[in-house]
Amino acid sequence: MFINIFGLICGVVSFLLIINYVHYQLSFDTFSEDSDRLYRISLAKSREGVVESETAYTDVPLGSHLHDNVAGIEEYFRLHFTVGEFLLSPDQGPGSPVFKESKAYFADKPALDYLDIQLLRGNSSTALGEPSTILISEHAAEKYYGSGWKQKDIIGQTLVYTGDNAEHLFRIDGVFEDYPDNAHLEFDFLFSHESLYSIFGGGEMPPEMVAGMMENMWGHPQWYTYLALSPGTDPADVELNINYYIQELRGEQLEKEGIAEAYKLQPIEKIHLYSDLTNEPRANGDIRIVLLLAGVAILILALAWTNYVNLSIILSTERVKEIGLRKTVGAERNSLAGQFAMESFMLNIIVVALAIAIYAVLLPLFSAFLSVSIITDWHLKPFFWIEVALIVILGTFFTGFHSSIVLSGINPREALSGKLRSGISGGRFKKVLVGTQFVITIVLVMSALIIYRQIDFMQDKDLGIRISGKLVITAPKKASDHTQFINYLNTFRDRLSDNSAITAVSATTFIPGQRNLWQKKMVRMGQKAAEGKDVKEIGVEPGYLEQLDVEFLRGSSFSANEEYSARQVVLNEEAVRLLGYQTPDQAISEKVGVIYGGGNVAEYEVAGVLKDFHHSTPKAGYEPLAFFTDIRTGYFIVESNQAGQGDLVESVRAQWQSLFPDEPFEYFFLKDYYANQYASDQQFIRIFSVFTFIAILVASLGVFGLTKFMAQKKAREISIRKVYGATIGNISTLFAKYFLQLVIVASIIGIPIAYFITDEWLESYAFKQKMYWWLFLLPILFIITIAGISSCYGTLKAALRNPIHAMRNE
Repeated sequence: MFINIFGLICGVVSFLLIINYVHYQLSFDTFSEDSDRLYRISLAKSREGVVESETAYTDVPLGSHLHDNVAGIEEYFRLHFTVGEFLLSPDQGPGSPVFKESKAYFADKPALDYLDIQLLRGNSSTALGEPSTILISEHAAEKYYGSGWKQKDIIGQTLVYTGDNAEHLFRIDGVFEDYPDNAHLEFDFLFSHESLYSIFGGGEMPPEMVAGMMENMWGHPQWYTYLALSPGTDPADVELNINYYIQELRGEQLEKEGIAEAYKLQPIEKIHLYSDLTNEPRANGDIRIVLLLAGVAILILALAWTNYVNLSIILSTERVKEIGLRKTVGAERNSLAGQFAMESFMLNIIVVALAIAIYAVLLPLFSAFLSVSIITDWHLKPFFWIEVALIVILGTFFTGFHSSIVLSGINPREALSGKLRSGISGGRFKKVLVGTQFVITIVLVMSALIIYRQIDFMQDKDLGIRISGKLVITAPKKASDHTQFINYLNTFRDRLSDNSAITAVSATTFIPGQRNLWQKKMVRMGQKAAEGKDVKEIGVEPGYLEQLDVEFLRGSSFSANEEYSARQVVLNEEAVRLLGYQTPDQAISEKVGVIYGGGNVAEYEVAGVLKDFHHSTPKAGYEPLAFFTDIRTGYFIVESNQAGQGDLVESVRAQWQSLFPDEPFEYFFLKDYYANQYASDQQFIRIFSVFTFIAILVASLGVFGLTKFMAQKKAREISIRKVYGATIGNISTLFAKYFLQLVIVASIIGIPIAYFITDEWLESYAFKQKMYWWLFLLPILFIITIAGISSCYGTLKAALRNPIHAMRNE
């Protein structure tokens, strides 16, 4: 009986833990009252029917045009991400702390209401309504003004923003409650959108002039645009009308450029799990993984129920004579069925109560050990108690079905004689249940094996670059232009030259593994600007590419002549293909143009072509990359052959603080940073592996119990065989045949199911591991081994038993 209860509790606890994580993933962006009618617009660009890009970014004037000209749109707002890091400090004179920040947006005022941003301090009716104003999170308030910030009057205080090669002052207009983690957006600061006009103007153009230019600036998507639809509006109709309107507004221009644009409405509640576009604000989840884990939860619960029912059938035969006697003295079938149902119900109540207690204890450990976010107030959520009720109801049905229906209908004469029909003892039914356990286990084991190999393959894949041994430091933000930035770099490099362990120092605007790179349109000179292709722009110091050890297919890096190198560009293979060159040789020394605002084209010469490498996650395909020597912000890369990382960091920190005393020393190692891209995959395989192990444990308990029962039932047969000379091997074969038949049948059913599930999951990977034949054989051998080990105790006990004792009992 202990095996029954233990297996059932394991199944229920596992189900509750996994489903908590699943609910957390499904809860993203559902906390706003208006979330059901809030949409983000995405943009897909295609040429000659081939989609070239799909991005979450749209053009700055899109929202206002749609609001004024398309029916069904109640309101709109835009968010502009502050690409890269910036400096922020309280305006409190010399000695004020300086922090590097990155989690910030420039936002339109309606974002406050529709994103459900709760102000703890400040006036929501005026917040984000004026230029040079900012809202900060309570976390940021504590960071900048101390834990007692609530007792201080920080509204109206000024923060100094240093970024985009200039300084700006921002007045604090409010403090908002930390934004929930279960959102596709992540921010600690919100600048008023009007502030952009002053920043982009750089003090050289009036903000009003910049605003007029920006509100008519098409073809440079760098904004997230959100629409709140009027209640009762069909989003499909709005999406259709949006594309009709854009065609009317810009169709002629787009036709000249040879481009087709398609706008789609993305429900905000589905962005986290269903969207994987270029320029997502943060790494999203994957609905396939969530569904897969939900399936694992259901399979484990089903496995526990199956195991319980199978062992219950075995134990129920011991109650046959009791049932026969009760029927003989007048007990009705309905009363017996009711009794068995009530017993099953009470058992499930006890099991679920114990499971909830264990679940409450394990949940924080589950979150910490597997590094997953969870719903902490689960006991306040209606869905939790609904699921618990369903577990009790379904558990009562499944675990009590055999007793209530089959045993209650037993013939008293058969019961008292001990000669039962096979249907009552459940011979075939037991085989089906055991076979079901094997199917579930094979599906889980094979899926876990394939998933683990794919993630391992991605982590071990040759990236095409060398990222180990590189210390990354956020570069000084106070560089006013390219020349000053390079001067800072050269001075820093000279200071580090005395350290023999440091082999190279360079700089880049974006490091490998970083998302949301700058994007530029590029054409071959002689082509029309309308034929421009989107490429990712990365500014580098000439030694950076050599430091990464990137392979040049043709040409070389930038010229040593700084004036000449400023007009050069290095492309990767994907960019070369995108521009229409058939081979890298064709691209070398060719002239290409970068299209800037107003249709201006800057000419560059192709100095070299790089072999494609994984600048971002290997999960995706190669991106078209263009490297230029124009760099004004970004990161310093320090390469070292020193074994001790701590000594290296302290040595570099000392030099940094002497050169840049007002700049925070913020660092990380490139290899660790790049590996963070695998965090969600590693989290997934940890969860999957842990619960696959639990499923195997539950199935093993079932096989152990079944073997023990079979040994008892076949005691006479085994004794007779031993008397006639049967060995332990002969008797073990008797049990092995039974399970081997079930494993073969289960494999025929389970392997195709596992293949279908994992093949669907692998679709999200651009590079996949091959499916080898042994991947299908290994789970079968594993299950046979598990079944053999689980049945070993019962088999040996039966085989070693003195046959005289067994015959005497008979």
